[in-house]
Amino acid sequence: MSTVAMDGASVERIGWEERVTSPRRRSTGRRTSPLVLVVDDEQGIVDFLRLALEDCGYRVQTAANGRDALAAVEHQRPDCIVTDLMMPRLSGWDLCRILRDEDRTRAIPIVAMSAVLSDNARADAFLHKPFDLDDLLDTLEQFGVTVNGAAHSDYAFHSQTVR
Repeated sequence: MSTVAMDGASVERIGWEERVTSPRRRSTGRRTSPLVLVVDDEQGIVDFLRLALEDCGYRVQTAANGRDALAAVEHQRPDCIVTDLMMPRLSGWDLCRILRDEDRTRAIPIVAMSAVLSDNARADAFLHKPFDLDDLLDTLEQFGVTVNGAAHSDYAFHSQTVR
């Protein structure tokens, strides 16, 4: 068992299971919250984005690389994908290309994030690392992937930086 704590929230790993505890969970008023797929090979970024997005009321699924992301999309279609570009096994560039070439996944909004500037990822938006969490939340909002009308500053992870 291992635990990672960030700003009062924690991720507890017990075998294959993960239990996320956030001090400021939100009720969305919707039947189901939007599902965001976070794809990154850096576990710290995945853990932070999972905690922060769940704190805002999103459901979050994660993948460590593009291949795992494709399998996750096949299993359950997300409302949005947030992906790193430089990853092993299948890069974010290749992931975007594959998703855009398939009729079933073409319309899923994709937010690429990377320390390397790129305009050829075939993503709908790009966040240059490091970026503020508010920038990601604004981008999700632009795509209509929203939970409720609360301001970003209402959440525990408001103005945190993703590196």
